[in-house]
Amino acid sequence: MNEVYQKMLSQYDLSTEQKKRNAIIQFNGLVVNQEEFMAMLKEKLASTNINQVKQDVMPFLKNNNELNIWSNDYFLQLTQMIKWKK
Repeated sequence: MNEVYQKMLSQYDLSTEQKKRNAIIQFNGLVVNQEEFMAMLKEKLASTNINQVKQDVMPFLKNNNELNIWSNDYFLQLTQMIKWKK
């Protein structure tokens, strides 16, 4: 476990290694489990303005057509492919 991650974990009363493995720590200091994280991620992906995201990314691409697949639904489908370490 890297030093930054360990330092972040030390700020919370997580008494077992299993709790530590199941905890996801966001940079704002919020500790959530996998279920809570997925719910927040799906909510954010569903409400994100994908057209604005595409505009933000376009200057970094050679072929903007690669963004044609991007949609809120596309990213929500990708969440189903997330694999969690146990």
